[in-house]
Amino acid sequence: MESKTKKLRMGWIQNLTENEKKIIDDFLEEAAKLKGKALNKKEKQTVKFIARDQVRSIRKEQKSKKQKKSKVDMEKKEDETINTISNNADEQGRLKILSANERDFINNAIYEEMKIKGRKLVKCEMKEVLKIARKKILNNRISCQIKKERDKERHAVVFEWKRPETFRR
Repeated sequence: MESKTKKLRMGWIQNLTENEKKIIDDFLEEAAKLKGKALNKKEKQTVKFIARDQVRSIRKEQKSKKQKKSKVDMEKKEDETINTISNNADEQGRLKILSANERDFINNAIYEEMKIKGRKLVKCEMKEVLKIARKKILNNRISCQIKKERDKERHAVVFEWKRPETFRR
């Protein structure tokens, strides 16, 4: 087990930043100061391994912090009551979550196109059909969203019943 961990430590770290290079140099300088004279090749190598382990642990911490931030951001997006188009589709224009009706709509669009062509669709034709179907689904979602907002506005109006003023002579 120990030999495996040593083999893992021996790899180079790609794309070192200035701060990471500085950390490695600081480790080498400290080791030289502690020894009181220049380090030999083997000592330099062991110090570099320790410094690389330190850099790797720093990188892992940064990755975990970024992941935690992204999770928090995703939770905030989910908490929002209004889902925008960007939440409904990813960068490539693919829909993130499909309902059963939307899946059926896409399958029917592909089936209808195959019926018209009389053969299986080529990849580029399939992409075109899917793109059109996705646009229709997104437009439908947007229209439903607008309808919901209008309904909310209508119901949000507070109807205050005022007692009619009595007519006095």
